[in-house]
Amino acid sequence: MKKYQKGSFTVETALIMPIVLMVVLIIFFFVLYMYNRSVMQNAAYRGIKQVFYYSGESNEDIKKECSRVILADLDHSLIGVQNAEVEIKVFANKIEITISGRLNVPDMISSKGTVFEELWSYEIYAKEARYNPAEIILKGQNLENIVNEFAPEEGMDVGS
Repeated sequence: MKKYQKGSFTVETALIMPIVLMVVLIIFFFVLYMYNRSVMQNAAYRGIKQVFYYSGESNEDIKKECSRVILADLDHSLIGVQNAEVEIKVFANKIEITISGRLNVPDMISSKGTVFEELWSYEIYAKEARYNPAEIILKGQNLENIVNEFAPEEGMDVGS
């Protein structure tokens, strides 16, 4: 039977506690990283969907409105991110949005100057084709006409 000396638990705790705290901090910052990544991804897709409401506007107006929507989402939702930047490219047939930033983590976790430093950086990229709502409606009406043309003659009308 082993006898413990006074203070042995204190010494063991002093050796193990920094490791336990480091693991808890890493888990905390990883969860924070994933939350911010989700917020950025959601803001990017919300900005893309905003384009559909401004289909007749100029590209600069679309960029301004998308940027306003994205930055409003990011300002109220991000936690601990420094220098979040939004880049929007509007083309005739698609839109691309890039959001980048870096989670502000302590130096002991971020491992400055190593390959792990980039681990806490964000680069969210989203793109989607631009659709003209009027074209989609016309294509749907044309499809309905084609289906009605080939439908059986027994009074079956697909459009009603």
